[in-house]
Formats: sequence, structure tokens, C-alpha cells
Amino acid sequence: MTKAATPDSAQHPFRGTSLSHRLSVCAALLALSLVFAIAALVIYWIFVQTRPGQALDEAALKGAEIGRDILIGAAETVLNIVSVVFLIIAIIVVGVFAVGRKRYGLAIAAMALVVGANVSTQVMKHALERPEYGVSTINFNSLPSGHTTVAASVAAALILVVPRQFRILTVLLAGGYATATGIATLSAGWHRPADVITALLVVAAWTALVSALVQLRHPVVDDPSQATAQALSPPAKAVVWVLVVAGLLTLCVAFVLMYQTQAGAAPLNTTDQLLVAYGGGTAGIAGVAALVFALALALAPIAARTPWVQASK
Repeated sequence: MTKAATPDSAQHPFRGTSLSHRLSVCAALLALSLVFAIAALVIYWIFVQTRPGQALDEAALKGAEIGRDILIGAAETVLNIVSVVFLIIAIIVVGVFAVGRKRYGLAIAAMALVVGANVSTQVMKHALERPEYGVSTINFNSLPSGHTTVAASVAAALILVVPRQFRILTVLLAGGYATATGIATLSAGWHRPADVITALLVVAAWTALVSALVQLRHPVVDDPSQATAQALSPPAKAVVWVLVVAGLLTLCVAFVLMYQTQAGAAPLNTTDQLLVAYGGGTAGIAGVAALVFALALALAPIAARTPWVQASK
């Protein structure tokens, strides 16, 4: 005897059905978002509110002056791309990608990521205070970096909305450009390393937040590990792991270099000290960026509303 109809959940076993599952995944992502937000505030407290932190951050900024004549052309070329017009066009492109895939909720979430991250950065930049300890060449608060926030938020949003087969390319191109933008702000003397790292953490917090909201609205699967296995291709999973390992190793290098700088004789003004501090700051930016874009790539399947399941005919 032939069955008259197969329930949708049977046709598509990877569609989520459990309210408890949806809530647990949403709670986990909200907690992750909170962790990144707290990390951003910790960076602010260490490198802005304390004198040793300010001195270390400032040493990296001064180190960027060495050899700037060689790097400034490339740095300004990267930085000049970011503008208000660039941001508006990027938001439109993100929306078009999502709407074109009929992911209307994702379109709103991705645009909220870009707008929310950049508004948060501007609020923090103007609301947070920078004590004067006599070590800064830039006396006002410049944390977080607005240019980095724009580039990184657009990159994260694109990773979430592009079709599955283009995610790796998007990570390499958009994520690579955002990382280059962060490093360029340091090389050009626009921002200290902590400014850039905080901007990246703000973007990570918003990436996790909007993924939580989309997951709550459009559940994926009952088993998150199964969702990852189904949604991430082997190359994408490999890229996530490569980014995570590379990011952690690069952060280890950053910690070693910054520790060597801090352990040197005060004040931090010798060429060797400044170059080591600059290297540590650059490594810190690259390491955090790798982890942020690994996160965006890993969360893309959760945010993308079961992209691997074909609609029934």
C-alpha cells in the first residue's frame, strides 16, 4: 500500500523541529556573542585604562613609523577604499545576495550585522574615555577602529549570505581585505593594535548575535554537530580548522613579542623594542582576524536556513 503523503520532517530530516533545541542553540550563540563583547571591553581596559597597556600599544604605533615611507602607499590604497559610499554599497550588495537566495530573514540579519557593528563602534569611540598617562601621541580615544569595523563587518556579512560554493572564496577575498585594512590602519599610523583588535571583536559579537536570531527564527537541525557535518563541505571545514590553528599560533607569536617588548627597559623607545612591538601588534591583529572569519564561516550554515535541503516539489 502506497503512502499518501510523507510528512515534511520525514522528507527533510535536517529541518529543526524541537523548540528546546532552537532555544539551546540560540542561547549558546548569545553566550558566545557576550564573550566577544566582554573580550572587547577587557582589551579596552588593559590597553586604554592602564599605563603599561597604553605604553605597549603606543610602542607598536611608534614602531609602525619605521619603514613607513615604504609601506604608506600600499596602506593608503587599502584604506581609501573604505568610505561611507563603500558602506552603503556593501549593505546593498549583502541584501541583494540574501534576497536573491530568498533568504529574507538572513538579509535583514546580515544588514543588521553591518549596521549594528558600525554603530556600536562609533558609540564606543565617543563614549569611552582615555586617561592621560603621558605615553600617547594620540591623546583622544581611537578605540575601536572604524575602518576595520566597516571592512570586517561587510566581510562577515558576505560570508553569511553568499551561496555555499562561494564561502571559501569570500573568506579569502573579503576576509583577507578586512585583515589588510586592520593592519594598514596601524601601518599608516591611524590606529593602535588594540583599536583594530577591539573592532574585530565587535564584529565577532554581532556575527554570533545575528546568527542566534536567525537560528531562533529558522531552526536548522536537532543536532548542531550534524548541521555542521551536513552544511560545511570538507574543504570549508578544512579552511575553518586552518584559520583557527593559524589564528591561535599567530596570537601565541603576538603574546611572545609583546611580552618581550614589555620586559624591556622603560621607556619603550629603542628601535628594537619598537619593531618587536609593531610585529606583536600586527600578529595580534592577524590572529584575531583569522579567528573571527573562521567563526563567520562556521556559523554560515546556521544562519543560512538549511541551504543544503532542497525544497520539495
